Amino acid sequence: MPLIALLTALLCNLVPPVLAKIPQTFKVEGLEVEGVEGLKVERLNVEGDIALKGTNLKPANLPYSNAKGEQAVNFKPDNFKPANFKPDNFKPANLQPANFKISTLLKQGKGLYDSGRFAEAVDVLEQALESNQTQGDKLSEAMVLSNLSLAYQQLGLWTQAKNAIANSEKILRSLKATDKSTGYLQVLAQSLMIKGSIELGSSEAKAAMESWEQAAVTYGELGDEAGQIRSRINIAQALQELGMYKRALNLLNQVEESLTAQPDSLNKAIGLRSLGNMRQLVGELSQSRETLEKSLEIARNLPSSEEISATLFSLGNTARAQQELDEAIDYYQQAFDESLDPITKLEAQLNQLSLLIDNKRIAQAQALIPQIWPQLESLPLSRRSIYLRINFAQSLMKDEVRSIKDERNVQTSAKRLQLSAKTGVEPSYEIAKILATAVQQAKALGDKRAEAYALGSLGQLYQKNQQLPESQDLTQQALKLAQEINAPDISYRWQWQLGRILKQQGEEQNAIAAYTEAVNTLKSLRSDLVAVNQEVRFTFRESVEPVYREFVQLLLQSDSRNSNPDNLEKAREIIESLQLAELDNYFRSACLNATPVVIDQVIDQVDTKAALIYPIILPESVDIIIRLPQQQLRHYRTELPQDQTESTLEELRKFLQQVHRRAFLPMSQQVYNWVIRPIEEDLANSQVEV
Repeated sequence: MPLIALLTALLCNLVPPVLAKIPQTFKVEGLEVEGVEGLKVERLNVEGDIALKGTNLKPANLPYSNAKGEQAVNFKPDNFKPANFKPDNFKPANLQPANFKISTLLKQGKGLYDSGRFAEAVDVLEQALESNQTQGDKLSEAMVLSNLSLAYQQLGLWTQAKNAIANSEKILRSLKATDKSTGYLQVLAQSLMIKGSIELGSSEAKAAMESWEQAAVTYGELGDEAGQIRSRINIAQALQELGMYKRALNLLNQVEESLTAQPDSLNKAIGLRSLGNMRQLVGELSQSRETLEKSLEIARNLPSSEEISATLFSLGNTARAQQELDEAIDYYQQAFDESLDPITKLEAQLNQLSLLIDNKRIAQAQALIPQIWPQLESLPLSRRSIYLRINFAQSLMKDEVRSIKDERNVQTSAKRLQLSAKTGVEPSYEIAKILATAVQQAKALGDKRAEAYALGSLGQLYQKNQQLPESQDLTQQALKLAQEINAPDISYRWQWQLGRILKQQGEEQNAIAAYTEAVNTLKSLRSDLVAVNQEVRFTFRESVEPVYREFVQLLLQSDSRNSNPDNLEKAREIIESLQLAELDNYFRSACLNATPVVIDQVIDQVDTKAALIYPIILPESVDIIIRLPQQQLRHYRTELPQDQTESTLEELRKFLQQVHRRAFLPMSQQVYNWVIRPIEEDLANSQVEV
């Protein structure tokens, strides 16, 4: 069935047109959206005491290294600089402004913030700030500024966020000598927590750690042990970003001891859940589950349905990271059953959906889709609801869903996606409607981050539909906005997407330039990729590794047509960068102590009997790059489907564990033919021994 047109009326007014016939494609002409920022990959939620309660967004999908720290995978993608700073725990400062108008505005701003209406919250808080400045209440002004900073972060307005927290800090310093009240200490602690989140989001992990250490001291002066614990959990995250994993884990163990010594309470349950999320992030999966189960037991005894649901959700993410599929699905279902919040319930179902799709359980996924759709349509406008729309669309865009063939009903996915049995439209039309609605809702909220992610995702849909000029236009808008708001975690995704589009259009050199920028951006994000926010929906293998491999494939294809030493050198560099990124991902830490070695000098000057061999598995070939002593790089290719290559290597790995059977010999010979046979003559002529 051909695709329904996504007309201007749909994109700009969100009113589906009455169609007399079905055009072959949907269009983007007349789309009046100026900016895009791809979904920001957020990192693990930073805990903190703030006067505005965080929205506690949960990832609608777990990227695994995914796990919900509310959220890291997970990259929801909102993410790499924590523009979504969402503390799991909220303990408002005990400071009531004397002026009734200011107090009312603060309460209104908090309500808007909690609803995800951040632009409106900023407007109200700015009014409160103006009133404060007129009244001369400096302590209240400092609190409003810190809250404004938090709201600015949510909108990706980093310059404003930094200025607001700096002004708050300046006021607090001026009050330090004269004000020793509890209210002063509470506002100071909250300001330091928010300052640390900004610093972490600006890749200043050391500065963030120092701010949170000061916050911990301030909470100590208040006798607020829960605040100290939250500060220490944040410090552990900063240590992890700095590559100090032993220190981070030791600190987490100390935090657990402190929590265990406390009587059971909601704060203790939240603290244990936060600790469990952090342990999941750093790869301590068994410990993560154990800690989360303790949190769940306390939450059930209180009881607190909200906390029970949140902890079940975290347990689902940990089970997912452990590859315990059925357990993860069960935890998500329990989270759905337990929660009274419609958005939380939908988040749990969306995590189930993405998990089912990722594991090829398409029939089960299809059964879940019609349950999700009506809930999505009834959600109130908020940032969370926008991200749920986008995540739902991302799941539906998966190739497994869009191309499913069922013996009983070849149009299964199309029918399940229809709003009614009579609409008679294809899934791509419905997905486009979801994303178009998300774009308009994000614009209504002034949420550029969400708007960008929605537009970039829409560009992805157009690419899948082979509407490349429209896809390129949307992707370039997305990239422009991501760069304007200094969001490299988003920029790399759109640079990568642009590279794919340009490659499909035959613009090879421009594609190479786009891939180059994507890889350079990823390099700048090394530690951020390790701590990717759980709002991000993708795994390392889905969202990072393909950037490198596709780039190498493009370079080597170009070299096959026209030998180019620069392309070979670039391909080798990209493969080495991928290997380092894989190590970072495996160890959950950027390999900060890695010392670069110019390996060419080794074989040219130190060991002239050695050669460098780079086997590269690509979708349709096994490529070999070889560097012989005192010679330029050379490239060889064996045409071979990737699945055949990988299955042979997997079988060989199994048989190598049973060497006595010698069954591995035929497969070893096969691999030899792929890797060594093409370069045998070169090796012999160069008298290479190693």
